[in-house]
Amino acid sequence: MVDSSPVNGIDISMFQQCRNTYKDASVHSTSSLSGNVALQACKNFCENIEKLTIQGKHFNLSCMELCIYLNYINQYEENRNIYCMYFNYKIHELKENFNLNCDSVDECYNEMIKKVTNGSWKIPDVCKGYINGIDEKTFNVMKNLDELYKNLDYICNGDQTDDWCTKCNETYKKLLCISRNEKRINLSPVLQKFTIDFNSCNKCSSFDLNLEVIESNICEITERAANNMLSRVERTESEEIIDPTVLHLQNKDRAVPKTKEASIAIEVEKNIDTNRSTVIRLFATTVVITFAVLIMIFILYKYSYAKCNNNIYEKHERNSNILKYIDNCYIINLINKNIDIHI
Repeated sequence: MVDSSPVNGIDISMFQQCRNTYKDASVHSTSSLSGNVALQACKNFCENIEKLTIQGKHFNLSCMELCIYLNYINQYEENRNIYCMYFNYKIHELKENFNLNCDSVDECYNEMIKKVTNGSWKIPDVCKGYINGIDEKTFNVMKNLDELYKNLDYICNGDQTDDWCTKCNETYKKLLCISRNEKRINLSPVLQKFTIDFNSCNKCSSFDLNLEVIESNICEITERAANNMLSRVERTESEEIIDPTVLHLQNKDRAVPKTKEASIAIEVEKNIDTNRSTVIRLFATTVVITFAVLIMIFILYKYSYAKCNNNIYEKHERNSNILKYIDNCYIINLINKNIDIHI
């Protein structure tokens, strides 16, 4: 079973529930005295951490809603880590949209629970131990989910314009491809639930958010590109051990491409394989010829050297015999002369 949490144990499947709780907290803050007290205390905190030249109403509203949310989820003992996960996302969003004095999510939270006081009232330390920030990949997934449900709210509340339907459809497909292409992120349960909510509004008749149909169509190009890359790697590994001639014959048996672009690509690959085979053959032929010439030179050298040595030896023997003959003749003449003198 694939975990639906991208990182750090974050359960994305609870995102909608946390989002609804966040909206409920904002409504609840104006319905009771404690809510009004907390609202004023949170306003003081937001003015302290704001680092803008001109204070904006949008920032104050977002910051106060975040502060009130912490007070609201204090009543929930179960799934507190899930609610704090959503707080991580919202305070991360606040930091991204506005320039705050706190450098990290953890620092912002610590400043909040330390400074937000109004008389005897103080924001509860409900998320202590659960604040560790979120990575950019997880934040982007949550941001898209938030945008998805925000568009759905506009559609279901009667704002049935083509613009909201189009944005909702595009964000849905984006999340679907993220879920399909990222092994550690499985958004299928969330998107299936969203499909039910989307179809219940029945106000965007031109769009069909069928998970299986869209998944097979929208992400087809991405999957095909990944498969092509894998097959290219496998072919490269095979070329290292298979003879180029065999590869060239295999390339001739490939299926006929369905498009002109694919046909050109296959033809280019065939030409590359042919040229590669030709180069390899020429190289092998050159090496063989070079070795053959070297061997012939060596044989000729050895033969000529031996023959030359034999000729020199024969001449030396012949000259030695001549010298011996002359010496013998000289000795004989001397002997004959000595004999004549004595007689």
